[in-house]
Amino acid sequence: MPNPALLLPLLFAQAPESGFAIQVVVQTEFEFGPSKRAMKSEFWILSEEQTYEKRGTQVRQVMPFVPPPAAKENIHTIGFANEPDFRLWKVNDSSETRTVQGRTCTPITASVIADYAEAQLRFWMCPRADERETKLNAIVARAVTLRYPNLEREALKLLQSRANRIALEAESEIEGPIAPLMKLTARVLSLDAKQVEGNLAIPPVGGRDAR
Repeated sequence: MPNPALLLPLLFAQAPESGFAIQVVVQTEFEFGPSKRAMKSEFWILSEEQTYEKRGTQVRQVMPFVPPPAAKENIHTIGFANEPDFRLWKVNDSSETRTVQGRTCTPITASVIADYAEAQLRFWMCPRADERETKLNAIVARAVTLRYPNLEREALKLLQSRANRIALEAESEIEGPIAPLMKLTARVLSLDAKQVEGNLAIPPVGGRDAR
């Protein structure tokens, strides 16, 4: 289950409503046994500290990732509520290439393990064109790590180790404790600089984190 401490309230900050921001549309696909579903999410990156998710007429700020506290119990004592403490194990870079949004990307793959759980991650990365694009790593990492904050932590650690590069596509296979295999993919469908004014109504005070 998600750590309640990660469901932080929205930061009470008024963002500028003029100038250009990076608008990103990400498609996420989720496969769990016979169940499959897909969704699109729209993000506006004004700065690494000010990123918003737009859902119809609602706009919510995406809060920075906060690592969960160290677990005091394990699967033997807490059962289904255990949060696997994922850790990076094997990491590989490849010279294989793929074009995503007109950019040449190369993959980085990782095996991530925990007690009674494991995950395989693959991120297609390319050089960033704008410093603000770095926020894409957090967006894509969150999309393919589902409800496991410790896995999200390790994915971010992996992406941050590749300086000045961003993930435009990602895939994951996750086997949680006593759970069937889950597969997720995230793809950046569009990445554009757009005028904030007239496109994004930023509330001065918001509700919950868009997580």
